[in-house]
Parts: sequence; structure tokens; C-alpha cells
Amino acid sequence: RLACAVPAPENRTMIEQVAELKDGSGLPIVLGGPAGLSGRIKLSVADWDGDGKWDIVFGCQQALQRFFRAPGRTAPCAAPFWMRNVGSNSNPAFELPQMITFRDGSPIRVGSHNFNVYPTDLNRDGKLDILFGDDEGFIYHLSRSRLAWTEPTQKDQEMKRERFAPRKKHRYRSGEVVFSEDWNYPTGSITPKMDGGKGWKNGWKAYGDIAEVSGNPLPLMDGKYAKIAGGKKGTARLERTLAIPLDFSPDKETVFELSLSFNRQDNSNNGGTEVVTILELATAEGAPLCAVETTSGEALVLKLGSKVLASKDAAVAFDGAYALTARLVLRPEDQMDTWSVELIPADPKAKPIKMQVEAEVDGLAGELNQRIMKYAGSVAFDSLKMETK
Repeated sequence: RLACAVPAPENRTMIEQVAELKDGSGLPIVLGGPAGLSGRIKLSVADWDGDGKWDIVFGCQQALQRFFRAPGRTAPCAAPFWMRNVGSNSNPAFELPQMITFRDGSPIRVGSHNFNVYPTDLNRDGKLDILFGDDEGFIYHLSRSRLAWTEPTQKDQEMKRERFAPRKKHRYRSGEVVFSEDWNYPTGSITPKMDGGKGWKNGWKAYGDIAEVSGNPLPLMDGKYAKIAGGKKGTARLERTLAIPLDFSPDKETVFELSLSFNRQDNSNNGGTEVVTILELATAEGAPLCAVETTSGEALVLKLGSKVLASKDAAVAFDGAYALTARLVLRPEDQMDTWSVELIPADPKAKPIKMQVEAEVDGLAGELNQRIMKYAGSVAFDSLKMETK
């Protein structure tokens, strides 16, 4: 969430308070998320539209844009944006980000990880132009006369209202299915039209070089399954919204059991890019509430809120087929929750891994994510199911 630091009047190097910035409707401004998708926004303060109020101009890598732009509206690469101040200088409020493009609406394409933009008047005409750099060390200049910065944001507004809409508490009954998916779709690319299963609000969203339904035989894969691979373009990800967000502070203790199988096919040892998120439940803003992952060091990791527990044995290859069962015990507010996982390899010579972590977690899990980092091979996910016990 975007915030600003307010210095103390008597000492400009001391921070008096940190104030969260809001949009015009009073909602927080979210420009990033978890799993390395934070701290990468390059911010500048400037009166971009010349109305006498300070606006925000920022550069954003492509992967972060999904947190404030509706599906299908992300730029093809890192891009510059601006947020118009519709409040005042002392009490600012901002419109949703609008992309800065060429005058014909085409994006400013850069082959870099970030778009480090800085607004300044280089030709001394009294109007702001932009400077920006790339990963290779080059610095570019575009005059204002070549730019456009007004675009409709209705779809982005609808997405944001939906994410921050008040949620009613749901009391689960024993045996009730929270969500399930058996991937019984035609083989081919995964699309939002794949909206089967139970407990979902919409269809699947897929990102990455490879995101497809396949039926080719694999160990532990019974029938069709989802396969993702990041390749050279970045992380591959599957994402879906729960019809009823899972409340991590229920009125009474509630136990959930989850099961799925996965098959990891490693390509080579790539150092720090071996991360696979087998399953993650996150808030609508993208903050993880619980997850099970493999690390770049080939360890198994459980996450429960801010608590992270890694397996002591980091020698597991995670190259092959595994059956995963998990148990999530959620308790009322101010009590410790429990997240326990057992991972059973298909290889009878390999030992199962059992882990458990406890932490006090609060929040609504509205999104399910599965991902694999670039260069880390591919991973196939069989049917998954979570139900109340």
C-alpha cells in the first residue's frame, strides 16, 4: 500500500508520521504484492498536469501491474504511469494510475526489468518531459509533445471495488467443499473460460510461457492436469478467485484438509531460480496467508502469515512426482493457527517430509495461486480439493 512519510517541522530529517495515501473513493492505493513483487516502484512527485497540485509519476515492472490494472490491460513490458491528485496538496487523493504512452496510444517499449522514470523540463518550455533509464545503463529522453497520458480506467475501478468490497463471514459446515478442481477441460491453453470445479467465483487466469491443460501420462497424474513453465520470460502462474473468501479468524475453531499431486520436471540447476509455489492462499491484495513452496536451495517451506519454516533437509531434488496432503486449523482472533503438510514422493526410496508451523494470522484469503520461477523447468498440478472437517 502506498504511503508517504511526513517529516517533523522542527527537524526535517526526523519522520513525524507515516500516512497511507488514498484514492478518490477513500480506498488504499496498492501498487505491489508478495513474492518479490514489492519495493520495485520508482516514484517521483511532480505537478504532471500543471494544475498546481502534486501528482505521482512512477515506473513499474510488468509483473506488478496486475495489482492495479484489470486483466488484459497490463503493458507488454515495464511502463511509466501517473496518478492525478484530485484532492489538495495538504490532503491528497489520487485517481487510479494511467499509463504514459506515445501520442498514438502505443506503449513505450523497453527491454528492461524496470522503468525508472523521472519527470523534468529538459527543453525549458515550462512543461514536464520524462527521462528514463534501462537495465543496460542507457538513459532516454522523451519530450511531452510526443506523449499521451489520459486513458479510461473503468475496468481497473471495477476490479478494485470488487477486491475491497466488504465480505460477510461464512461459517463452514463439516464436509463442505471450500474449493475443488479436476481439470476436466479440453487440452490446450488455460483460459478464463475454464470455470469448472466448485467454490470459485470465476475461471482460471494463467500467465507465463506455458500454461496449458494436458493429458500426457505422468506419474501420479490421474487423467488431465495443468502444466506451467516460466521459460525465459519470467514466472508462470495460475490464479483463481474463491467464491467465498476464507476467513482466517473464524468465530470458532475450524479444520480444513487439502490434497493435491504435482510433478516437477527440472531442466537444470539454475541457482536462485528454482522456486515453486505448490499452493498459496492470499488476500485480494496479494498478501500470502498460507503457502507451501520449494526454495532455490531445494528445501520445502511452509508459510503461515509472517511465519516461515524451512525443512532442515535441503537435499531433496523436487524433481519428480509427489502427493501432498495438508491440514489448516483456523482459530478465533488472538489464537494460534496451525498449518501442517505431508509430502510423499512417488519414489519409494525417498522419505516423506512432514512439517508444521503455528502463527496467529488474520485476514481473508480470496485468491489461490500456483507458480514456478523462470528457468526452473515445469510443474504439473493434478486435481486439488479443500474441504471442511
